[in-house]
Amino acid sequence: MKVLLIRLSSLGDAVLATSAVETLRAARPDAVIDVLTKPAFREVFEGNPAVRRVFTWEKGEGPRAVAGKLLPEDYGLVADLHANLRTRLLRFFLPARWSVYRKGALRRRLAVRLGRPSLLDDTHVADRYCAALLPVAPGAERKPPRLYPGDAARKSVRALLA
Repeated sequence: MKVLLIRLSSLGDAVLATSAVETLRAARPDAVIDVLTKPAFREVFEGNPAVRRVFTWEKGEGPRAVAGKLLPEDYGLVADLHANLRTRLLRFFLPARWSVYRKGALRRRLAVRLGRPSLLDDTHVADRYCAALLPVAPGAERKPPRLYPGDAARKSVRALLA
């Protein structure tokens, strides 16, 4: 089965989305995993041996153009770990089985507006990302986020530390 994971922005959220990659790989070793992200976060996913290909949503590209890059892949599941207007619009152009990360944005806004932190859902974001994988990996145990830096990144870090 081919699965596309979408996480477009925020470095921390992209790193947390690697938990979904690791969880899916452990639960479904047969899955072909691709990722759609912004160019700035490509490196977060590129070195991961579980990820076959990283697609990027380039600045100025619309949902139709992005779908054009993805259509030939014929995904069995698209897990939307971003859940924003752009990814919602992408659904019109990319026919596939979709599963969406539940942000709880309304609950968060109400909690802030009303000053009631008790309204917040204390489910970890990585757990919610992995919940979007339930259609293909029911009952999967969440794995921690993991990065796979390449040689260039390692050399850069060594230079900074020296």
